[in-house]
Amino acid sequence: MTVERKASMADRHSLSDDSLQGVKAAMKAARTADDLRRVLCVWLPAVLSLRNREVAAALGWRPSSVWEVQARYRREGLGGLEDHRQHPLPAGTEEAVAPEVKQAGSAEDLRRVLCVWLRARLGLDSKQVAAALRLPRGTVSSTQTAYLRSCRAAGRPMGVLRPGANAAQDPAAERLLAATGQARSVPEFRRALCVYLKAVLGLSTSLVAQILGWRESSVAHLHRRYRREGERALEGPGRGGARRPKNAPPEIAG
Repeated sequence: MTVERKASMADRHSLSDDSLQGVKAAMKAARTADDLRRVLCVWLPAVLSLRNREVAAALGWRPSSVWEVQARYRREGLGGLEDHRQHPLPAGTEEAVAPEVKQAGSAEDLRRVLCVWLRARLGLDSKQVAAALRLPRGTVSSTQTAYLRSCRAAGRPMGVLRPGANAAQDPAAERLLAATGQARSVPEFRRALCVYLKAVLGLSTSLVAQILGWRESSVAHLHRRYRREGERALEGPGRGGARRPKNAPPEIAG
């Protein structure tokens, strides 16, 4: 089959004419090599019927990265081809994060906070922040992306979550953090993480549900069980029979 025939078939079955024109315009508007690579993740399969592994080889990317860009495009259209690492931070981010710059209890905590603060305060992109902090750019990008998702879910700017920051001051929180590290199965890990995120870090039920892929009712139910039964709730659903309540410490149960 010729390239021309493959292209015509791909145009009919993969992208509408309007979509193809939008992708072509995005190719022309690309300002960086990565901008162009993201567009080509969609254009090459649609026009040349290339498979993802062939696209990945042509772009020097992993097939999983190609698939992620294509998935974002299917969900968000042309907006999914933008550099998500550079999405603007919500107004108020600098004020929300600034106190944590002073309160960071370790170098790791400080770097995590600065990944967001340097961008909010100085307008640095992820490459510049990575150079300033001597971190891999992927680490900076993932930290900023996690912060953006948390803000969107909460509907407001937030402080940067610092895993384990409360554990040093709260024995109950320390036990919960240990439970996440000692979990032997995925369900066990999710139960411990569910309680830790909501009880210790104070995340909303809806945000915890999004992080875990659970229903909000499941998150609320587990948290109620934890308040009644303490760490026994992390063992999973009950199997019947009476149980003696084991109250959680006041600082967690509240």
